[in-house]
Amino acid sequence: MTSIHLKVVALAVTGALVVGGATADGHATTGGTSLYGFAVGGTSLNSNLDYSGIIGGNPNTVDVELDSGFQFGLGIGKKIDKWSTSKVGVRGELELSFSNNGADGIAFSGNGPAAENGVSGGIQTGAIFANVLADFKTGSAFTPYVGGGVGIGRVSQDLFYLPEINVSDSDTVLAAQLIAGVAYAATDTITLTADVRHREFFNVSSTRLNPAGANTGNISGNYGTTSVNVGLRFSF
Repeated sequence: MTSIHLKVVALAVTGALVVGGATADGHATTGGTSLYGFAVGGTSLNSNLDYSGIIGGNPNTVDVELDSGFQFGLGIGKKIDKWSTSKVGVRGELELSFSNNGADGIAFSGNGPAAENGVSGGIQTGAIFANVLADFKTGSAFTPYVGGGVGIGRVSQDLFYLPEINVSDSDTVLAAQLIAGVAYAATDTITLTADVRHREFFNVSSTRLNPAGANTGNISGNYGTTSVNVGLRFSF
């Protein structure tokens, strides 16, 4: 992890701690206290990682399409009364998440436009995000929300295609996400959620190995994935 990554982690954690203390004046909102926990999970769709780099001494690309997989996250959050209004409520969260997607197709530019054969393997991620979200108050049990987050992600890649080519590495990179969804207040302390999240992991690097295990090139690209999720929030 580079010094830049460490600084981002420090900023994200500091931001989450500031959020956690932002309502220390004790102004609780309807539906329990302002502190809550949450869990969210769903299906990750439209995932791809398009690598580029020098392979075999020439500029090439390795474009990876992935099957639908799963995504799971959990964390803590707090409503920020001093940033909220009568129409919009603001929340801050610290989220730990995981995802797993299997490889569906790989195209290596060095072999022409046709897709590669014998594709297998996949990509797994683990990430920590500091999120800020806005709730649009409707006066009913339903509350639309939007938000985003920044953080650090660990991307593990283990991809294969014929003739026994392996793209394999793990990289720690900057990450960001956008969130849009709707919440339903089932009780004073339990809220059900449904949302869509798009995540980007920036400048993910990997190594391409030939059938003999020799390094034929270092490649990198952004890993993007969109997920549809359901979740649960519970006030403490």
